Amino acid sequence: MLGVAVGCGLGIGFLLVPRAAGPGDPTEPAPVVQLLGAPLPLDEQAIEEASARVRRYLASKVSLELGEGKRAELPLGKLGAQLDRARLAQLIRDTRDPTSPLLRARRSAGLSDPLVQPLPIELRPELALAELERLKDSSDRLPVDARMDLENNPLVPETVGKLLDVDRTYASL
Repeated sequence: MLGVAVGCGLGIGFLLVPRAAGPGDPTEPAPVVQLLGAPLPLDEQAIEEASARVRRYLASKVSLELGEGKRAELPLGKLGAQLDRARLAQLIRDTRDPTSPLLRARRSAGLSDPLVQPLPIELRPELALAELERLKDSSDRLPVDARMDLENNPLVPETVGKLLDVDRTYASL
């Protein structure tokens, strides 16, 4: 009697509990993928195309504002930025595979907008910090109090100091 009740309870439970979404329909079209603001076709050449785009981006410069209207332009390569090819390949594989956790999460959330890929770039900390320290040495200025010039008699105004926070700058990169 107890076995029949347990069996009926399990049967009703299986019928009433909604089923989880399947791993995906292999015939479902892949989402529209964007990398660096442009659509990326997911054909056989996708990894090479994406690598070329990221390399062109790595050849550009980043602009750091130093205050008082001054800016420093640094090439990303000097900051130790380089392409993470393994991560890029994994991102492309995940967007092609309908059973990947990335696409399953998008389907369950009902997202249909273009999938914007993150940049697969890694910074080498030793190079980035060395370049930021060099920039800090050239841009830092100690504060100077206002004073009276006894020879010429004018008042020399105070100068506000300026310090580059290397750790915050590195974190923002």
